[in-house]
Order: sequence, then structure tokens, then C-alpha cells
Amino acid sequence: VAELEASLKVSSVEVEKIKKVADEQAKTVGAEKEIVDAEAEKANAESAKCAIIAKNVSEEMASVQKDLDAALPAVEKAEAALAGLNVKDFQMLKALQNPPAPVAQTFTCVLHLLAGIDPNVQVDKKGKLNAENPWKNALKLMANPQKFLDVLNEFKQVIDEDRVKAQNFAAIKPTLDEEGFNVETIKSKSSAAGGLCDWIININTYYLIVVSVEPKKLKVAQAKEELAAANEKKETMENMVAELEAKLAILQADF
Repeated sequence: VAELEASLKVSSVEVEKIKKVADEQAKTVGAEKEIVDAEAEKANAESAKCAIIAKNVSEEMASVQKDLDAALPAVEKAEAALAGLNVKDFQMLKALQNPPAPVAQTFTCVLHLLAGIDPNVQVDKKGKLNAENPWKNALKLMANPQKFLDVLNEFKQVIDEDRVKAQNFAAIKPTLDEEGFNVETIKSKSSAAGGLCDWIININTYYLIVVSVEPKKLKVAQAKEELAAANEKKETMENMVAELEAKLAILQADF
């Protein structure tokens, strides 16, 4: 009997030890599970944040593209206006010493736009047109009619590269606002000037659209940076959760 009691006592002690170990393991598993659940919740929140940012980026990019698509007809009209011009038209104008006011006004607008772009345009220290006799300066541009047309044809690219100062377009706004500054009126004085008038009006429309889109493009760029950072954080958190889940699985298997 004494032997049996001793054996039972030993067994009881062993059971208590096993129970204690099990309780400790249960606490460890529970604590680890809480950590995993908490980090998984954070990872899910980050994932949801990424989805919202990605949606915003997509919408902003669509808006930018829509605006730029709206600018294409203006570009096409501007290019068509230049395509309708030929070297002979300018050669005729070069013979004029005192052109009709609408013609001179049209070429002055061209000079304003090309200020700081074409070295043949006389400018002041601020890059603004500074020609005492704009028509004389215009004749200098027309000395090589084909080169002049090439410069105008490349002007869209110059706008796209953000090399045209806002002051250039601001300088022609008063003229554009005049009722008499239209293709029909100018064309009645000179077909070449009429074509340039058409180009000026449409290239100005294109520029205004591009300028209005710029803040949206900056917003898209910032959103993309934010998305990249969020995705990186999301990936880090997901990797951490995966490691914690693997650790928890081992603990649960042992338990």
C-alpha cells in the first residue's frame, strides 16, 4: 500500500508538471496568436489603403488623359493651318514694307510666342519681345520661310517640354480677345497671315489645356509615390505576418 501511495504521489507530481507546461504553452500560443491577429489586421488595413490609392491614381490618370485627348483637335487644326501655308506666301509678304495692320498684328503675336525660343526674335533681359519695329523682326524670321515653318511646326513639342514661358501666351491674350482677330478677317488681307492666325488661335487653345492639366499630372505623380510607399509597407507587413503565422503553426503543432 505504501508503495502504491508513493507511486500515485509521483504520478500526481508528473501530471502537475505536464499541466504546468501545457498551461505555459497555451499562454505562449495565445499571446502569439494575439500578435499575429493584430499584425494581420494592420496588414489588411494597409492593403485596403493601397486599393484606395490605386483607385485614385487610376481615376486621376483617366482625367488627365481625357483632358489631353480634348487638346488633340486643337493641335490637328494648328498643324493643318501650317500645312496650308507655302514658301511663296511668305515671299510675297517679304516685299511689304508697311503691311496692313491685321497682318502686322498677327506676326507680332508670332514673335511673342517665339520669344526666348527662336534666337532671331529680339528680347529683353526678361525674355519678352523687345523689337522697336516688330515687322522688321518678322521679316528677319521670314528670311528663310521653310525654316520659319519648321520652327512653328516644332512649337507643340516646345510646349510639351515646358520650354515656353507663360508670359509669351499672356502677351498675345489682348489680341486674341479682340473681335477682329479671326481667320476670315486676317485672311482677307493675306492668306499667309490668315493661316498664321489660325495656328495662333489653336496653339493657344492647346497650351491652355496643357497648363490646366499640369496640376493633375503633379497630383498623379504624388499619388504614385504614395502608392509605391504604401505597397512597400504592405509587402513588409505581409511578410512579417507570414513569419508570425509560421511560428504560430509550429507552436500549435507542439501544443
